[in-house]
Amino acid sequence: MKFNSDAERDQHKRARFKALFSQRVNALVQRHKQLLNLSNQRNYKFTEDEAKQVVRLYELMLDGAKEKWTDVESYPLIKIQFDQTELD
Repeated sequence: MKFNSDAERDQHKRARFKALFSQRVNALVQRHKQLLNLSNQRNYKFTEDEAKQVVRLYELMLDGAKEKWTDVESYPLIKIQFDQTELD
């Protein structure tokens, strides 16, 4: 896709983010709930070591997410929420 200006390119990036954000977060929440269902010991049997492995995996994934979302020199937008910005 060819853009006439940096502003058009930024608007396109913003629109793509907004379009994908909700569906990906909703999918993540759904999969998280499904995984949590496996922790019900009335329905499933697992070892303490297996439980610790799951928790450690979550910790590693959260650490990676924190690094990606917060370890930047500057943010391209003043606020991260779906209200009007200079790119909308």
